Amino acid sequence: MRAIILCSVIVAACYSPTLGNEPFFCGSAAPQCPDGYACKASGMQMVCVVAAGGSATLDGSAGFQCADDSQVEGPMGDETIATAFQTPVAINRMSVTFAGLAICPKTDKDFFRVDLTATQNLEAIVTYDDPTKPGAGPLKMSIDNQSGAQLVSATTVSGTPNAIRAYAANLPMSSSPYYIEVAGDGTNENNYKLDINVTP
Repeated sequence: MRAIILCSVIVAACYSPTLGNEPFFCGSAAPQCPDGYACKASGMQMVCVVAAGGSATLDGSAGFQCADDSQVEGPMGDETIATAFQTPVAINRMSVTFAGLAICPKTDKDFFRVDLTATQNLEAIVTYDDPTKPGAGPLKMSIDNQSGAQLVSATTVSGTPNAIRAYAANLPMSSSPYYIEVAGDGTNENNYKLDINVTP
């Protein structure tokens, strides 16, 4: 973790101006992170990551500008099945799109819960940013069962750059919920959009 330099003048805190995009621990008092950063759960730790539209000063290393998906991740994060983000599919709607998501830091995982209402087909499509950007890379995705076992792994969408798709047919309601898992390879980060569709 990158070191964080804190100092206090009365009640103010200040940070080193050379902070880069690598995540570092959140401060224990306000402000927890410098301007342009957001405090985010990473496993059992809270770390500062560059927020969407942030104006962090890079330190010269290859960095990646992560989207701020804290609204989806919530205070507990969405890095396990137990803390997965509850989607409205298929209870309230048959499809949904989430934009501005991120696999950040490199070890991040995102889980999305889908509750089927009958025997249905489940499709998930991840479209990620240019993987050739410094610090970025391709993402992977799967449809998992309640135990976390992968039912279907995503494959590349033909003719669509930076898109992967997983499709599971005739999933029984009795085995619901199902989970969509998105991750990197442990050495890269990236921003992405997720489309979830359910059909009879």
